[in-house]
Amino acid sequence: MWYDTTSVNGNFLKYHVVDNSVFIEYGNNSFHRSLPDKYDCQITDFWIPKFEWDTHDFMILKYGCGSPCWGIFVLRFDSLNPVRNIMYDMAFDYDNELIVYLGNMDYNSLIVENLKTLQRIKIEFPFKSDHGEFMGSWIDSISIKNNQLYYKYSNPNDYNEKKPHTEVTINIKLKKA
Repeated sequence: MWYDTTSVNGNFLKYHVVDNSVFIEYGNNSFHRSLPDKYDCQITDFWIPKFEWDTHDFMILKYGCGSPCWGIFVLRFDSLNPVRNIMYDMAFDYDNELIVYLGNMDYNSLIVENLKTLQRIKIEFPFKSDHGEFMGSWIDSISIKNNQLYYKYSNPNDYNEKKPHTEVTINIKLKKA
């Protein structure tokens, strides 16, 4: 379910229902904007973006769009930057405003991005799909903390309970804002 929200940072998110559609308004005490799209209330609630987290500079809304299909909207609190839609977010480092998401058109790599500075690092996967499956299904777990990206992967086509998992740790060097 979606709810009007006021965050501890003083940012707000409001849902307005008109004729079985929802439009979303967001902002703070010095900035106000609405998302350009309306969302149909008669489809699954998972499709309607919901508050995930925020800072003084932006708000993140998370949504679903199928299986496998999900993403986030990055809503900046300035009139210069448009709303960004990032598909397949995998992990966040809230303290350092970092996100990890699947990159490229075929989602065959990871992108680590500082959401404030927009600096990015591309990380190639050490595996390749030979069955055409969604590359995100290879990732068993993933996290980012203290400038370290950790992930564990295994072949999703190996149905053995004792299938091997490979752990990867990568040092991330992104400048803080």
